[in-house]
Amino acid sequence: AEVPDGEEYQLVGQSCIPGINTEDVQSIFEEQMIIASLDPSTNVQTVINKSIFATEENVFWFGTLVPAKDHKGQTEKFKITNPNKIPCSVKLSVKPRTASKSEGFAFDVTPDTLKIQPHESLYVKVCFKPTNIMSYGGIFEAIVDNGNPNSKSGKLKFELRGEGVLPTVLLEKPSSIGDDGIPVLRFKRTRIGNTQKEGIILKNEGLIPASVQFDPLTIECFNMVSQTSATIIPKSYQTFEIGFEPKAIGEMKYVVKFATLNNPYEVQQVTLVAEGYQEEVVFENLPDNAEDEIKIGDCIIEKVKKVNFAMVSKSDKYLKFEWVNHKQEIVCYPRVGYVRPQNSKQMTFAFKGKEPVKIEAEPIWCKITELKTNESSFVDWDETMTEIRTVRPSELKVLEQKKAEEEKGDAKKTNRSQGRYQ
Repeated sequence: AEVPDGEEYQLVGQSCIPGINTEDVQSIFEEQMIIASLDPSTNVQTVINKSIFATEENVFWFGTLVPAKDHKGQTEKFKITNPNKIPCSVKLSVKPRTASKSEGFAFDVTPDTLKIQPHESLYVKVCFKPTNIMSYGGIFEAIVDNGNPNSKSGKLKFELRGEGVLPTVLLEKPSSIGDDGIPVLRFKRTRIGNTQKEGIILKNEGLIPASVQFDPLTIECFNMVSQTSATIIPKSYQTFEIGFEPKAIGEMKYVVKFATLNNPYEVQQVTLVAEGYQEEVVFENLPDNAEDEIKIGDCIIEKVKKVNFAMVSKSDKYLKFEWVNHKQEIVCYPRVGYVRPQNSKQMTFAFKGKEPVKIEAEPIWCKITELKTNESSFVDWDETMTEIRTVRPSELKVLEQKKAEEEKGDAKKTNRSQGRYQ
């Protein structure tokens, strides 16, 4: 039917200005850490490392990187969200923060344009590639086409910061310096056949991990006990253990070198100083693998405490030993006896205190003399071996004279082998 007055239609529409999320930082920096401030006095983080957004300063901190002319750098992704009902086009850019030459600029952004559908998100990548040792800064901007420049949704803007640094380590041990200015690591005097270990301790005082590589040791008596390379995280220590096993008598010196990787200016040296020695008689199987020390520890009064060990001859001669100058609390047995060349004799050290006493670093002397004999006439003997026989007075007198002459001759050729106990 005809409607003379016409029909009435209601038209409904909604105007909307394109925009993006600029306030929800948890969404924008969903792959990074967010903190209140870079100020250590207000920041609860113990270490400001990398990939951090500080809300108070409105700064994204890339962290510290090793500068290089050709490397991938560090890339971070930021999420750009269109919360509106209409599509939007966003132009992306990074630019220097200042014209000052004291601050570098080493940032780039991809892509430079985003077309985001309603209620969807896309990611933008910003890469930091330092090429020099300096601080870097920049400004990141995401500007919406046809957006309201006076509203918060029309532009996302924040600072970019980062540093180019070289990895570096400090030598914590050894601390002594030689006359040539090179640090010196000294080993204890070591008997041939034994091994001593000492450590070179390095500390990473920098802000980035530092990898250290030692040169191979080309001398037989020194060897790397631990690994020859390691990566040390910031504010931590690493010990590189070196062993010394002397092959000959005398002092040994060797300069070991190590380099900090990716830092062409840091190659350090340490002089290893050690001495090998040998004696006619040595002691083995002492507590704690000591060479010349017996550690007794605490003892109960009137109760004997014993330590067994071996007296080993390194000589090609037949030897006589005799323990002398003992305190009354100490007994070494056998006290006197003979040792074949390149052979050993089992010994026992006994301590018995009758009252409270503290004895520390007390010398115990063992008199070593050469016997004028050979294998065919040598008889292995010590005072624990006894033989009883009957002799006439005249024979006893001859034996006593012979013993006195032997002791007189021994006194002229005495070598002393010293030990101590605690």
